[in-house]
Amino acid sequence: MANTTAEKLRSMIPAAGAMAYPFLLDAFHLAVSPAAGPMSFGRLVLAALCLLAATAAPLLGLACASWMSKAAPSSFEPRARRLAYLSIAAPPLFVLTGVGLGLLHIPVSDELVWVAGWAAAWLYGERHERITGSRA
Repeated sequence: MANTTAEKLRSMIPAAGAMAYPFLLDAFHLAVSPAAGPMSFGRLVLAALCLLAATAAPLLGLACASWMSKAAPSSFEPRARRLAYLSIAAPPLFVLTGVGLGLLHIPVSDELVWVAGWAAAWLYGERHERITGSRA
């Protein structure tokens, strides 16, 4: 039981990194915004760290997918690995989300749709497991 819980938590890492992507970009833009006052060394370091973290979010998905590709994977890992591979595409998918909402004139926050989409992708595997009894 504890192993299953640990596997579920590990499967959330790529989705959590992808969910954090737009908020890391928002933090970067806030740190370099002229409205926040003159640029200080602290704000410059914060901006660099936020940009580094936003760049690392897709790399986190690649690392998790690599860790999940063992010689003898459990029945849980294929879905989690697919989600990790999908999280590598977080930057272009976020742009597509924003552009799509703009083109369709849907006045909903990009971040709200983004987080809901990633939460739905992760929960899909959980629901599928409960219905079918397997994770593969």
